[in-house]
Amino acid sequence: MTYDPRASFLTHSNYVAAFDTLISSHYLPGKYGLLRPKDQVLEALAAQVRSSRPYGRLQPRPTRADIEAIVSALRNAWGTELLLAATGEIAHDELIGLANNWAVVQAYYAGYHAVQALVLARGEPRPQSHPTTQRQNSTFWAMRSVNLPPWSLGWHSAGCCNLPSDRTVNPIHPWTNCDEYTCWNLAAMALRTTREDMLKERFRKDRERKRSAARRAWQREEQGRLARNRRPRVEPRLPLPRLSQPEKLAIDRSLRPSTLLDYLYRLRIRSNYEDATMFTDGPEQAYESWAVHQSLCRITAATLLVHELLVGRLIGTATLCSIIDQWSGSSRIAIANIGVRARRSLLCT
Repeated sequence: MTYDPRASFLTHSNYVAAFDTLISSHYLPGKYGLLRPKDQVLEALAAQVRSSRPYGRLQPRPTRADIEAIVSALRNAWGTELLLAATGEIAHDELIGLANNWAVVQAYYAGYHAVQALVLARGEPRPQSHPTTQRQNSTFWAMRSVNLPPWSLGWHSAGCCNLPSDRTVNPIHPWTNCDEYTCWNLAAMALRTTREDMLKERFRKDRERKRSAARRAWQREEQGRLARNRRPRVEPRLPLPRLSQPEKLAIDRSLRPSTLLDYLYRLRIRSNYEDATMFTDGPEQAYESWAVHQSLCRITAATLLVHELLVGRLIGTATLCSIIDQWSGSSRIAIANIGVRARRSLLCT
């Protein structure tokens, strides 16, 4: 099948816009339409997080947390976000498409480190791999009853997790115009197709395991034959075995829900390896690339705010604000009112 960078760009730019639109329209509905100011969206989001079940359920435990490791994770998240935001400040039309190849990487890693900071603040060991971090993120957000979309949204074998009661999701074309209504369908489609990719990878690994088991069984049989002084045989080239339908269903049911972090990881892999020209050859106009970049910046800022608030709940607001001030004061670039500096008033109240 011929690869079409335009088609890939239209699909994934719409998915990114969907998550951005969902955040703004859900937490600051009605009044501003599609022109919701970013600072007001974040203010409304912060109020919602503080009144949420996850925030209330977390009890401060500063003595159990590894503050040094938390500082490291937060600084990695903030530095990555700052690089993402600063690129938008200095790039021009000819570079923004190329910059988006790295913007999706930066958006993922900022969220990745924010999740690790939360894991550490809860007194747990720092995850050592992407799969472990992604699984812990899914466990915290999607595998319990939480109402903080899109972070709490997930796609499981039974469908969409934590969908608000006043929302439904239906299949639509991925290029459907994104607005405050269709964004839910598009976001759900992004999560569903991400999980389909995860499921295909699980199927592949399980087929490899079945082949490895068959090879070991042949080798054990051959060792028994040789012990009986039988003539040695040439080891056969075993085909990759198929999975039965019950095996596929069991794998599907056991596979965790996909989340926004999983989608960003998928986008990172596609843009850097599989669809490397999606963001450079896909856009026809510079404004399309700018829209993607701005959405990624807003999604990243909101993702970090949510996790920063939860980390602050666990280690104490004063401790979090001290970490913010020490980091901001040591960075020349951070004198600009972007990144965590722009959120300080929401975090330190």
